[in-house]
Amino acid sequence: MPDQAAAENSEGTNQQNGEAKQKHSLSLGNAEDVYQICFAFIENVSEIFVRASTGEITSEQAEQRMENVNEWLTEALLGGIDGVEAKEGWTGAPLARSLIADLSGDISKLPRQAQEMLSSTDGVIMFAAIRFMHEVQEMVSEINHVPETDADKAIEKQGRLLHDLCVKWTDRFVGKGKPDIILPGIILPGSL
Repeated sequence: MPDQAAAENSEGTNQQNGEAKQKHSLSLGNAEDVYQICFAFIENVSEIFVRASTGEITSEQAEQRMENVNEWLTEALLGGIDGVEAKEGWTGAPLARSLIADLSGDISKLPRQAQEMLSSTDGVIMFAAIRFMHEVQEMVSEINHVPETDADKAIEKQGRLLHDLCVKWTDRFVGKGKPDIILPGIILPGSL
């Protein structure tokens, strides 16, 4: 009997753990969850950038860590990471088509060969992650190079810049302001 009680207790614990995991999972269909993903990305990129600029890590280490963070964001946006749920009808090709529309100016500046590499869903989302990473680096650089005599104003400015960047990319990743259905022929014919 003690074994049965232990098994029942274990089963109850597993159910509770499963429920806890469900409560902590993030959905790509929820803007608040996507904001959390963007915030985590910004924190990681900022930390790597600062540590590299202070010499705490080498440029090679920073490059590898940036690559890892970009791969993480790409996989998260594709719903390929445990705890991140895909949004049916949006995750994957529809998101990639939306990002192509949002980033068409940046994409058009790329050499033809680089543009061809963006013919896959993964490639487009990785490009968006890289673009996001560069904007984070620009934000960190701006924060670090603008002298602010009032510490409270400096902190407020940093928070506002971080929040605005997070909202911008959250909106892109959830398709805010876009129709629910994005027809492939409307945006860059022949892509994706």
